[in-house]
Amino acid sequence: SHAHSFTSVDAAMYGAPPPVPGPPQYGGPPAGVLAPNVPGAGVPGAYNPAQNQQQFQQPMPGLPGAHAGGMGPPPHAPAPGGAPRMITPMGYGGAPPVGVGAPPVPGAGAGPPTRSTPGAGPPPMGGAPVPMMPSAVPTAPTMMSAGPPPTGPPPRAPPPMQQQQQQQQQFGAPPTSPAMPGMASAVGAPPMGGQMPMTTQAPVPGMGQMPPGPPVPGMGQMPPGAPMGAPAPAQGMGYPQAPGPYGQSMSFVEDFASLNLAPGGGPGGEPGMDPATFPRPGDDQPRPNMELSCDPKYMRLTCGVLPANPSLKTRFSMPIGCIVQPLCPGDEHVVKTAHFGSSGIVRCRRCRTYINPFVQFTDGGRRFRCNVCALPNEVPVDYFCTLDANGVRRDIAERPELNSGTVEFLASQEYMVRPPMPPAYFFVLDVSHTSVNSGFLKKTVETIRASLDALEKKSERTQIGFLTYDSTLHFYSLKANQSQPQMMVVAELDDPFCPMPDDLLVNLAESRTVIDAFLDMVCTSFAQTQNMESAMGPAIQAAFMAMSHVGGKLLVFQSCLPTLGSGRLVNRDDTRASTDATREHLLRGPVDGFFKKMSAECSRQQICIDLYSIAAPYSDLASMAVLCKYTGGELRHYPGFTLEKDGFKFEKELRNNLERFTAWEAVCRVRCSRGFRICAFNGHFFIRSMDLLALPATDGDKAYGVHIAHDEVVPSTNISYLQCALLYTSAEGERRIRVHTMAVPVVTDIAEMYRAVDGGAMGAFMAPFWAARSLPVRL
Repeated sequence: SHAHSFTSVDAAMYGAPPPVPGPPQYGGPPAGVLAPNVPGAGVPGAYNPAQNQQQFQQPMPGLPGAHAGGMGPPPHAPAPGGAPRMITPMGYGGAPPVGVGAPPVPGAGAGPPTRSTPGAGPPPMGGAPVPMMPSAVPTAPTMMSAGPPPTGPPPRAPPPMQQQQQQQQQFGAPPTSPAMPGMASAVGAPPMGGQMPMTTQAPVPGMGQMPPGPPVPGMGQMPPGAPMGAPAPAQGMGYPQAPGPYGQSMSFVEDFASLNLAPGGGPGGEPGMDPATFPRPGDDQPRPNMELSCDPKYMRLTCGVLPANPSLKTRFSMPIGCIVQPLCPGDEHVVKTAHFGSSGIVRCRRCRTYINPFVQFTDGGRRFRCNVCALPNEVPVDYFCTLDANGVRRDIAERPELNSGTVEFLASQEYMVRPPMPPAYFFVLDVSHTSVNSGFLKKTVETIRASLDALEKKSERTQIGFLTYDSTLHFYSLKANQSQPQMMVVAELDDPFCPMPDDLLVNLAESRTVIDAFLDMVCTSFAQTQNMESAMGPAIQAAFMAMSHVGGKLLVFQSCLPTLGSGRLVNRDDTRASTDATREHLLRGPVDGFFKKMSAECSRQQICIDLYSIAAPYSDLASMAVLCKYTGGELRHYPGFTLEKDGFKFEKELRNNLERFTAWEAVCRVRCSRGFRICAFNGHFFIRSMDLLALPATDGDKAYGVHIAHDEVVPSTNISYLQCALLYTSAEGERRIRVHTMAVPVVTDIAEMYRAVDGGAMGAFMAPFWAARSLPVRL
């Protein structure tokens, strides 16, 4: 109800009798009382359904079967005979509600039928007619005065379906939702430039006005601006679609809710949807990069375009980044190699960008303009070539660095800090009771033996070494002039040392016989052990001292929680039973700084750590994972290891680690054009400077996330460039540089950014990033 005064002057003006005192009825304002203005409706006194939404959901007193919140038949549901029934203040049939005209219904018993007068409106106060101004927006129906009864015989009743269409055309379809502020309801609106023709009747004293009900299922609605008398568009059964995006979203929600995911079909007999046919994250196809750019498998953007300014990036609200995979499995012999003369690799002298297909040659080929920083550079004398009529070098077909986005360069001595290292593998084996009894030690030894041929085939320079540990450390001398390996035991765990350090890491091809003998005896030597202790921390320290002069890959196999020496850990899982939930997030972080300090030392000496753990039920991987994180390695966990359950998976993953192509003592850097900068990274590496990633060992299964942000200088061109360069040592001892270059459009429209989103890259980029962000914080 609304506090609105109504006088006899208002009654004379609007042609309605004064209100009868009494309590307000449900469903709207009392009879004869005008509702306050609806924002955007365009007509003073229009009924506002939003203000009485709670009221008209309750049943009307005295009306059987009234519609209340979806219970019972709707107010405009058709009668069993097919004709629609109108709710009136006196019940079903009779006169329509106040302010609503209706077609004559045979047998209603409501007196002679009324006739609509097009363009009729409320009379002015002086009684003189005032011309109606064309309405700029559709207006909601208003209460109008009742005119004198028409003369002549009553018209014949139309058929039921035609009667429904006339009812829709005469007073419009009921609104489906409350009107938004500043917007008129477009459903059931009159034609532009006119007013809704309507015939009203005087309200019955004491009765309130019924709110408009939901539409009749199956009946069409008049589109806004349609002429009177035009047939209403037919709609299917169900809810009508509202105009604009709201109706589309409602239709999508209804369609999705009605899907039957059961493969056998639903109860109604409709065929079900097979979830196997839905798109999966692994089935997505990457967006192709621009012409002459590298393949998306090497560099894949989360969004195929870059924002022109920071405000557009803020509105985009999703991370802008690139997934960089410098090496891909099987491409070590596919990528072309570029050869330069005695002058060396051609680069920009300011930003150090490598020459690529997007540089522009000027001055007859004597200069080239850098595509990243736009600096003109002199072309070396032995790299000079003339240009054709289009400004393109005549030898472009012979230069892979100018016609391909991915290329490799043979690095010169200036890219070497020390002589190229040989491939080196050092195995640290757990020989405690848990490892022997579960079969983990035996499976590890068998897999290493099966991979020796592949390791020897990689390079004749491959080196290998072994160390076993339980409560003590066991070193093995594998010199080629020995027939059997010699074992040396070190019980000092607080300050471990390496006996005979020159004999622990030997050449695989020269000492193959001694290595095979060691693999034959290691399982039998510890078959009856009952030692349950683990000195993993001192074992890693000893292995670091044994291979620090060379570097390489350190593979650690662990079966139980470290309990002795440096890096010993305790079971922290008992804090889960505590009622103090504020310390739960501490379980996801390292408890000791020993492993992080050890990983930094290993990264400095080009040592990569791979950890294989079977510890159960508690292994504290959060503390040991930093060994792999900062050295570019990987961690694999097999809880409750058994040969039947985990043997095949463990063997396949370990053999892949040993036999795949590996890049040694590598560093990686990503450059971008002016206006953008690299601000953060995701992955396993150690950051030496602002944008230099230290990777002691990397391979085709490693990828890194690169976050892109705006620089202080706004981009001045509509094309930006990204270049990734990986400097590494191959197994043959060659120092190589693999370069990937791609061009990216720069846009100013946010719609283009959303259309260019790569769903697979975005998911792969955000998942590890937010997972890492959630580890140190409370959930």
